[in-house]
Amino acid sequence: EKIYILGHLMLIHLAALAILVLRGLKGVNPGLIPTRREAWIGARTFVCFLPVGFALVWLMHSKMRTPPMVLWKALPAVFIGIYLVTAFSEEFAFRGVLQQHLTRILGIWPGLVVASALFGLSHLNFGNVFPNWHMVALAGTAGLFYGWAYREAGRIRASMITHALTVVVWSLWLR
Repeated sequence: EKIYILGHLMLIHLAALAILVLRGLKGVNPGLIPTRREAWIGARTFVCFLPVGFALVWLMHSKMRTPPMVLWKALPAVFIGIYLVTAFSEEFAFRGVLQQHLTRILGIWPGLVVASALFGLSHLNFGNVFPNWHMVALAGTAGLFYGWAYREAGRIRASMITHALTVVVWSLWLR
């Protein structure tokens, strides 16, 4: 049936392991359980992103919708799923690998901006529209905040929290 998702999950973690162990990449500091400091940085950065994100959503004329499920049941499961799969893989790649390398080459802020722009462009085919320039703008802007959380914490877990909270809001109220 739909067991192929297990293969995708294995490939994400295998690729991360290969980059960390075989290539010896330092500075990613992966892991799944955030410290209190990382959780605080991730949550605070998300709160800072909210007005900017909602302004972009308003400019794009996106409509709010009623959440498709009971929130108190849905929020923990949706957050954990996004945190463990989407946020881990994307933050590992874009912040832990790409932003880290671009920062060494270009400097702190140019590296963050370029990594965020590339993150935005990776969302070009999001949804039913191609090219989806609205999602590129929204994801690229969100990427600036994710990169800020990563930079401040020095670990991807903070940016994973910001990312997961953002996707929860998008998935439940805006998609």
